[in-house]
Amino acid sequence: MRGDNSWQTITSVGGNTGVDFNDDVKARFGSSNQLEIFYGSSIGNVKVTSGNLNLISSGGVVTKVNTSEDAIVCNANGSVDLYHDNSKKLETASGGVTVTGTVAATAYTGDGSALTGVS
Repeated sequence: MRGDNSWQTITSVGGNTGVDFNDDVKARFGSSNQLEIFYGSSIGNVKVTSGNLNLISSGGVVTKVNTSEDAIVCNANGSVDLYHDNSKKLETASGGVTVTGTVAATAYTGDGSALTGVS
């Protein structure tokens, strides 16, 4: 805010190196701070206190562990893939899902009469 009590529009923040925040300092968005982004206690946090958190991309959305291991991959107009230790275990498709590995369940519904490929 300038000395004459009028607001100044900021068109650039941080320059070429970005903006740095100390631990436990939150970047807050919304008229009631409904979205917070912060780091503390060795955990990075994105917190939404009302509504949904949407990740929007013209391509896919990928969550990674250790910057290199895929965890969840949401492909544009396609499958959602779940990984264990960077190995795809479940993939959705227009006709259902494909599981790689063993499926363990404590219960199931249906009588199995519509299953195919089972001897």
